[in-house]
Amino acid sequence: MLAVVAQALEHIILVGNPGSGKSTILNSLVGDVVFSSGVSLGGGHTKFIQTHVSGLVKYSDTPGLDDIKSKEAAAHEIEKLFSESDNVKLVFVVTLESWRIKPADATTIKVVLDSLGQGDMTNKFTVIVNQASDELASVLSQGGEAFKMFQNDLFISHRTDFIIFQDMDVNAWEKKNALIDVSELKENLFQLPYISIDTSKLAPIDVKSIEKVKEEAAIALRNQKAAYEEQLRIARESKPKRKRGLFTKIVETVSVVTDMVGDATKVVERIINLPETVIREPQRVPERMVGEINRSAKKVEKAIKRMFR
Repeated sequence: MLAVVAQALEHIILVGNPGSGKSTILNSLVGDVVFSSGVSLGGGHTKFIQTHVSGLVKYSDTPGLDDIKSKEAAAHEIEKLFSESDNVKLVFVVTLESWRIKPADATTIKVVLDSLGQGDMTNKFTVIVNQASDELASVLSQGGEAFKMFQNDLFISHRTDFIIFQDMDVNAWEKKNALIDVSELKENLFQLPYISIDTSKLAPIDVKSIEKVKEEAAIALRNQKAAYEEQLRIARESKPKRKRGLFTKIVETVSVVTDMVGDATKVVERIINLPETVIREPQRVPERMVGEINRSAKKVEKAIKRMFR
């Protein structure tokens, strides 16, 4: 007789403020649109806890705390989810401005972790830096002082080395219920740390302190701005330059030429479809279109020069 062994679901909870991209990331991890996502004016799409089971993983989406009208209700939803959970992977989703965390995101990380009452939270949670540029990920992944200062920006009283840079996808960012490439993120998620929630130690999220903590975070970020930018400059300059072989140079040039041909074709099509009234005054619109072709041609010229360096 075969014994059936029930395998516990892995529970991953995403926390982040409106517009951070939590729901888009979750939909992409699941591979289907099950969480409401996209650009939302006047607050986030997520108003209540949304949970979906995919395979052996349970994903939970939480409402954002940085919404004046609904932060108390959002705090209550998060508190309720924690009270019904035990071992979870807690993941904060943030976005950056000028390569720095927003005070609101730093505040959310602090007040949510404080509410768990678990004491030292070092390396017990994860941060996804969403919409991260390739350059940002490349520079900060080197470690060093720039990365340490980036960590200091992220965490007011809690620290972690589990920081994931999710690639920038501008098109998905602007669309509702879009899916993005999270293959690398999906591989990393299963290596992330757990938090064993002791429900007897849980405390309400201190909603009243949010604005004060946010103000303190903003001041700290301003005070560290010059030093952080200097470390970024050093990190950029010390980043080893990638050697480009002839084949890579040719591929890059062909790609640029292809783009130029595509741009030129679009311009020609637009000229052909111009209304007769515009054709009578060709000195204006066609001149702008010729400018577009010239700009594309200059890109090709630069690419060819790079190829023969």
